[in-house]
Amino acid sequence: MHCEQCGDLTERDDAITDYAGNEYCPYCAGNYLYTCEHCGELVHTDDAITVSYWRWTGCIRSEQHDTYCPDCASEHLTTCVCCDEYVHIDNVTFDRNGEPYCEDCANEHLRCCDNCNEYFHWDDGEYNDDTGESYCNNCIDNYNGGLSYHTTHARRFYGEPDNARYFGVEIEHDNGNALRDCVVDLRRELGDFAELKHDGSLNRGYEIATMPASLEYHQTSDWMTRVQAIASEHGFKSHDTSTCGLHVHVSRLGLGRTWEERDYTIAKMILLVYRCYYSHLMPFSRRESNRASQWASDTGVWYDYQSDDTRDQHTDKAKKHIRGNGRYVALNCRPDYTVEFRIFRGSLIPATILASIELCDAISEYALTHTAPECCAATWDDVITVKEYKALPAYNDLRAKKYDESRLRVV
Repeated sequence: MHCEQCGDLTERDDAITDYAGNEYCPYCAGNYLYTCEHCGELVHTDDAITVSYWRWTGCIRSEQHDTYCPDCASEHLTTCVCCDEYVHIDNVTFDRNGEPYCEDCANEHLRCCDNCNEYFHWDDGEYNDDTGESYCNNCIDNYNGGLSYHTTHARRFYGEPDNARYFGVEIEHDNGNALRDCVVDLRRELGDFAELKHDGSLNRGYEIATMPASLEYHQTSDWMTRVQAIASEHGFKSHDTSTCGLHVHVSRLGLGRTWEERDYTIAKMILLVYRCYYSHLMPFSRRESNRASQWASDTGVWYDYQSDDTRDQHTDKAKKHIRGNGRYVALNCRPDYTVEFRIFRGSLIPATILASIELCDAISEYALTHTAPECCAATWDDVITVKEYKALPAYNDLRAKKYDESRLRVV
């Protein structure tokens, strides 16, 4: 007989037959035939299907290679949807859509949903940084009303301020009913202007994070009124909780023409905030002292400032202050493109929210347009009257009447 591979004549008694009935001389059989891992038949290298996988022996991980004939491969192997390599069905991981993944691709691209225990591609669900839990898209809606776990990134800027100063607002609501229904209603009303996010500090609530908007846009838009109506309809609260805050981000681009000028402005903002922390900001913010110390603390940085410090000295002290503290301070300067006022207690009332935004603008404007010595000598009235505001004067008067300075607490 003639060898199927080389064509040479060979004795039939010496011939070796593969699974398909083809005969080979001993030399070609030794070089071109492999044994099928499942059925034990010989298979030519051109027809053989090899699958690679990892095997642990004790603490040693080694790569293994098994060969299959086409018949056994069709029964016991499949191809990974991600890398298109063969994988044994006993080693495959199926996602919730029935798609197969090899071990390496599953480890890289799949997560197990903590609610339904099914695997999903990381693009088809979300990971909660606060709890370390993962949820597929199907379970997100059932678990938290479809709230996002991701950081908000500005997709659009609203308004066109002359000074490039934009304000992004974060408001937390908690302890309501029908979270999913409330989230759906808010998304319908707010559209792309805001994202609704999960927050691990809340019991059963959400955080509204707006896109950056000019002060004029916040003053003329009715978004706060719409939020109040929907949140109240579903029983959500903000001020009357122990969990909710109101945070205002101010764009750094609106704090000076150069990065050096912006750093100096931020140094003066730090000065103003901590000078007025107990005397005016605490009563204005409606925060109780224990909650403020947890989420928006006073770092005592005011005592480091001296009126005769140079501009560079003020800036250097501010940077040292920023590096030495976390983000849970009254003025969080750690974000790359904003500074964050964290001092305010949560609220549903539009006038309260707007007055808080306007106060952030007043502090920013006063710091930008005055020197550090002038900020050291400034009074609260100097700061809040640096410009004309819509809600700030009346709200400041209201808070002053409700605050007992002798006891330093909100009454």
